Amino acid sequence: MSSSPSRDERGASFSTFVTAFTFVLILTAGLVIDGGAQMAAARRATVTAGEVARAASDAAATRRLAGEDGTAAALAAAQQRAAAASGMKVTSEIHDGVVHVEVRTSAPTVFLSIIGIEALPAEGNAQADLFATGEHP
Repeated sequence: MSSSPSRDERGASFSTFVTAFTFVLILTAGLVIDGGAQMAAARRATVTAGEVARAASDAAATRRLAGEDGTAAALAAAQQRAAAASGMKVTSEIHDGVVHVEVRTSAPTVFLSIIGIEALPAEGNAQADLFATGEHP
């Protein structure tokens, strides 16, 4: 009698290997493709945060140039610009003459949804000093 495995047993072993390798390949593709989508979403969130901070800074500059406190105008401009950012949660605050903006969003997954991860979080931040045009902080 020979102790070597029969052809059928080797085929089952190879099938197990192919199944495991396919799962690892899909998971790797998910990390690359879905990770890239997350990075793109984070970039969009950072751009949006910069736009909101800039809108607030611009609104405050014109008020401060007129000798008024521009804080209320800055917050109104930030909220107006944030309203245009669909699918993103934008928060903005002003402390000590600096507007702080935080944007949170998510990127839907393609491959990672196979293992139950439907979306990946992404965020962006920006800040801008509020001062009148021509002033130096």
